[in-house]
Amino acid sequence: MRSRAIAIITFLVVTVLYFSGCSESHEINDTVKNEIRSAAKGFMTELKGVLVANMKSGGPVKAISVCADTAQELTKNYAEKVKLNLRRVSLKARNPKDKPDEFEKEILMKFDEMKLNGELTPQTEIFKIEKVNGNKAIRFMKPIVTKSVCLNCHGDDNHVKPEVRKLITEKYPNDAARNYKEGDVRGAISIVKFID
Repeated sequence: MRSRAIAIITFLVVTVLYFSGCSESHEINDTVKNEIRSAAKGFMTELKGVLVANMKSGGPVKAISVCADTAQELTKNYAEKVKLNLRRVSLKARNPKDKPDEFEKEILMKFDEMKLNGELTPQTEIFKIEKVNGNKAIRFMKPIVTKSVCLNCHGDDNHVKPEVRKLITEKYPNDAARNYKEGDVRGAISIVKFID
């Protein structure tokens, strides 16, 4: 009887150790994933609403002014509201605050590769558990795909009007967020949720 109990305990310990070494994404339950997805979607909806309203009332020039003056503040306020670290990142950032860290850069390159291979879909997302500043955290990224309206500010010189280009240069002297085509990966929503 005792040897059977030892065998069962050994089996349970080995099973726990095995599954704890499996892919870390299995440690993220659906409730937490849905919380993070909902935050990303809510943020993009809010930001898009502000940009669309300003595009309608004042065109790309007004939208650029809003981006320059309020997008970072809107992002900060939304992140505080949902109690998550949230930001937009891009390999070709317009605002230096949107430059990716190493993890984000790696995922953005992966999204570009997926786009090239025809594998990028509206459902594409990445969840991963990583150490961030020494603390365990869930990292989430979802690509932002360039739409035709985005080309007014992020397209080539055939799409971006001279007055828009002038304002972009004034607001963002080191702008790299140009020459996109519809369907390109413009960047991503990046969320960090600490779990330690």
